[in-house]
Amino acid sequence: MNPYLRILRPLNLIQGGLAVVLATLVLHPMEMFPQLYFLMMSVMLINGAGNIINDIADIDIDKINQPKRPLPSGEITLLQAKWYSIILFFMGILASAFVNIQTFLIAAFVATPLLLLYARKLKKTPLWGNILVAFVLGLTFLFVGAAFHRIGDTTTMFALAFGFSLIREIIKDMEDVGGDAHVHAKTFPLVFGFKKTLQLLAVLIVVFCIADVIPWYIDYYTNAYLYIIMIGINLPLITLFAVILRYPEQRTFRIAQLFLKYDIFIGFLAIWIGAQK
Repeated sequence: MNPYLRILRPLNLIQGGLAVVLATLVLHPMEMFPQLYFLMMSVMLINGAGNIINDIADIDIDKINQPKRPLPSGEITLLQAKWYSIILFFMGILASAFVNIQTFLIAAFVATPLLLLYARKLKKTPLWGNILVAFVLGLTFLFVGAAFHRIGDTTTMFALAFGFSLIREIIKDMEDVGGDAHVHAKTFPLVFGFKKTLQLLAVLIVVFCIADVIPWYIDYYTNAYLYIIMIGINLPLITLFAVILRYPEQRTFRIAQLFLKYDIFIGFLAIWIGAQK
């Protein structure tokens, strides 16, 4: 794969694009086409730029954890990556301006600054970086809500995406302890140790597995939503945690966080089907 495409982390961009489509279908299934293109382009371009900034900040870590990434391997220089991210941020903000003023404000003054803040300041701090990443990922749904002046109707989707992403981000920190320790990062596993990280993870999984049932309980989503999340989300989360407890090693953490990266598509399916009343 071309390094300029690989550095964007295409799967992450596809997830962002699908989140836009999902939220748009739920809010305005018959009126989505005029704005959908610009919404998707804005989310995917800004996320891509954020991934580049993240790789720039992580170059020393990736030399240990992921030496074949475009930057540590030398396929793309730091200067090229910086200009690439600037162009993508600009194009993403410009695309948001074609929707309405609210989406422009979110893209220019919320999403972009938060991604920069994360890469430069919060990435290597305990928990705050994880929370910020999860917030930005969930922000996609609020972004679509703003496009249709219905942010309130996307808060449930935001909350579910936030909780699920936070769990994955903490597992990813457990995977990356080797490289993070090399650059003296202060992630949660390095500051508080694996035992407390596992305790935090257990609490988050329990809270999430209770919270994701609430939309069904209050009749916001249908029974189909409940069946899908119980089988496709909650059961895998509990199983993964049991496996991590049994085999607390880097390979296990990597498999777990990669599985959750794909499993979020099941969450998208649950929301879309559950919203069909």
